[in-house]
Amino acid sequence: MTSPYIGAPPAEKIIPVTRGCDRLFSIQRTEDDEPVNFEAGTTVYMWVDIDRSNPTQVQATVSGSTAAFAIQSTVLDSVRTGTRWRIVLDVGNTEIPLLVGRFERYDG
Repeated sequence: MTSPYIGAPPAEKIIPVTRGCDRLFSIQRTEDDEPVNFEAGTTVYMWVDIDRSNPTQVQATVSGSTAAFAIQSTVLDSVRTGTRWRIVLDVGNTEIPLLVGRFERYDG
């Protein structure tokens, strides 16, 4: 049986969040389980669908094969469990999805 997908879908992840707390994490670009550097001048960012008609953008700091994210609590306090996000690689105004997912709240 053939796959219904054209290309591989991006990996899906969950980001746990807690009121008043920032979330720091990084992703590593790999190919065949080996690190691959991001090309010079490329941008990696996250779209957070707090308002789907006007998503919030969070820029990553890119170094070598790693993109590091720091999402401030001012953004995270606005997300609900199930709010969707996506991380994209911007290459010449073309967005390539790297990861997609949703948030889960753990406010105690």
